[in-house]
Amino acid sequence: MEVLDDLAEDVHEDVVSNALKFKTITVRVRYHIFETHTRSKSLMFPTDDLNILRAKPKHRRVSL
Repeated sequence: MEVLDDLAEDVHEDVVSNALKFKTITVRVRYHIFETHTRSKSLMFPTDDLNILRAKPKHRRVSL
């Protein structure tokens, strides 16, 4: 999950530097054969909290 943490930090940096907030977190995995799997989770409120961004993708296990 280190890759997701790194991506979460990059996204969070963009969100904060642009004074934005997010309400939906989406993880999209694309395999070399162009098969794509997408999972999304919507929050009840907009936020810019890095801990929430890191925690939500780990909440749901995605088979790769």
